[in-house]
Amino acid sequence: MKPTLDTASPVPAALQGVFEPGWNHALDILVVFGQSPPEFFEALAEVGQARAIVIRESNSVDPLPPEPFKIAANPLELFQAILTFGGEAPTHAAIRRQAGTELTDEYLGELIQSLRGAIGTFTLFRQTLEMHAPQWALQGIKNLPSVASHPSLESLKGAFRGVPCVIVSPGPSLDKNIELLAELNGKALVMTCSHALRAIEEAGAKADIIAVSDPKFTGRHFKDSTSIASSTLLLDVVADPRNFDIPAQRKFLFASHDSVDPWVFGSLGESAVVESGGSVACVELSTARMLGCDPIVLIGQDLALTEGRYYAKSSIDGMAYVEPSSDGSVFELVRPHIHEHNDELTVTRHPQEEMLTVPAWGGGSVETSSSLYTFLQWFCAAGTSMEQQVFNCTEGGAFIDGMEHITLRDFMDRHALEDVDIEAVLAECQAKTAGPERCESMRTAVEEMLEGVRNCAKEARVCKQYATRALRDSKALDELGKCEKRLSHAIAPLPALSMLAQARIREAQLRAEKAKTLEVNLDAARELFEVVIEAADQLEEPLKDAKRVLQA
Repeated sequence: MKPTLDTASPVPAALQGVFEPGWNHALDILVVFGQSPPEFFEALAEVGQARAIVIRESNSVDPLPPEPFKIAANPLELFQAILTFGGEAPTHAAIRRQAGTELTDEYLGELIQSLRGAIGTFTLFRQTLEMHAPQWALQGIKNLPSVASHPSLESLKGAFRGVPCVIVSPGPSLDKNIELLAELNGKALVMTCSHALRAIEEAGAKADIIAVSDPKFTGRHFKDSTSIASSTLLLDVVADPRNFDIPAQRKFLFASHDSVDPWVFGSLGESAVVESGGSVACVELSTARMLGCDPIVLIGQDLALTEGRYYAKSSIDGMAYVEPSSDGSVFELVRPHIHEHNDELTVTRHPQEEMLTVPAWGGGSVETSSSLYTFLQWFCAAGTSMEQQVFNCTEGGAFIDGMEHITLRDFMDRHALEDVDIEAVLAECQAKTAGPERCESMRTAVEEMLEGVRNCAKEARVCKQYATRALRDSKALDELGKCEKRLSHAIAPLPALSMLAQARIREAQLRAEKAKTLEVNLDAARELFEVVIEAADQLEEPLKDAKRVLQA
């Protein structure tokens, strides 16, 4: 798919020259650069353009575009806005510069790169959400009492303004400079994922913040840890509930997707959603940005198969290796690891992935995987968008646009790093969270959710009855339309219900849309109502359990 720049028509109402042949107003993405009059958006709404993003500066005083159109202030926000669109991937995209606005070739190139990257990531990102959404919904509800008793990431916003941050990832090149990390403790905020924790500890260093966003429990990453008791966990609210039992000194919580943030943190009057391109490293960079850290340093962030490896030898999966096909076009990641329960050696073979070639950190090129390439595109959008200085000190792997590429030693020699009491800042932020008030707010929210899912089940059962009779009873068909509106209204404030069954809901909706007879349409409708009933019933017990814990 090739994004296009259209400047042919300065007359918004006509929309002439905006859409290329074959444009799908329901799916394809229009990016508008510059202020547009109301008539322009009215014309877009009239033709049914559902996906439009306006690029405008964050401090702009221009009127906001009407719903459902989105705004973005830079390439990273454009990337994130595209990932929030539900449904199928687009096949076309266009960037339109409004008359009277200036757009440099350099910035246009950054926008096009971000647009291409986001659309390339779109399908994988939606598949990941769809795969894990049911698990996230149930785990998120189970975690609600813990959310009430721990501070959110919002408590840390701006807390480390001007403090350097070193983000440690488990890429192959981590082995090149991990021994320098101990010199940065107490002079920079050291953030990592659990995958790199062992490497950090063996280097005699300590991670101040450990981010956990994997939907599965990765207890083996913390087994025999020597520093976890004095570290801080940054936990995704939909991660496995067992993560809350990890004996860290403190825990802060976040949401890695905007479909989760409102129903988890909304009742507390907070927003702790973190921009994420699908990787925990994306979460860490977004968190460092949110905390106000400057400069930000990346090490071990290869985003590539450096020297044919996927992970650093010093990481928890240091035994893993890449097994390429005979022609080198695809590979399998083979991951031998010690089973966390029986200490036996287990070998996991990951699904085959395509191999791609990208520019390398020190010049030349390096091989990467199709999944790592999607993360690389997000990092490039971040690199060209962030106000902070970002240094890629990985010393290997892929080149990341917008970042300065130097060795870690060069960074340390160039910057006079001062002492900073990381623990004192974290403790102060943790103390801001009020306990009883949060628990009461969360209990009320859980009660409302419980009432809501029961109401959805009730309305869905009524709809199903009308759908069964509608083929032979015109009055039942009329009542079905009214009941469907009530059901849609009831589902709207319950994202967890939609998450639990979104794949089946979409399948039933597509069947109904493609139906050529009333009978087929009603069959699909009954299937949809049954899905809603099952999802609502499945949520009731976890919500009742959460309510009991919050009342204790």
